[in-house]
Amino acid sequence: AYDDDEERSGHLMELGVASAMMSALKANSMHQGVQQWGLMSVGNLCNASEHRKCVLMDLGLGQVLVQALRAHAASPGVQQWGLMAAGNLSNGSGDRKALLMDLGVDQVLADALRTHATHSGVQQWGLMA
Repeated sequence: AYDDDEERSGHLMELGVASAMMSALKANSMHQGVQQWGLMSVGNLCNASEHRKCVLMDLGLGQVLVQALRAHAASPGVQQWGLMAAGNLSNGSGDRKALLMDLGVDQVLADALRTHATHSGVQQWGLMA
């Protein structure tokens, strides 16, 4: 049993879950459900942990994230959880923010906020990102 989310997330990383999640996201790039729930999961993994953020970026999360937001622009679920992941990922590092900007996260963020103007989840996470 784990006392908190941090301990549980650390254990999942030790088991290789981050790599498996990234492989699933890459292999199923056009599957809306895999993208929605996969981005939610990796977004939660990278919350409040510099180490996990670095590991996920090394595994290609920045590119996968922006590609998913572009490919599933009409899906509020993919947009909501993708923007949550982008916000968690960029928090705490100017270098990660700059890399995400270079990958085009600024444009997909602006598009998501316009396209899903009445979806509170997209708006909440988009404004946080």
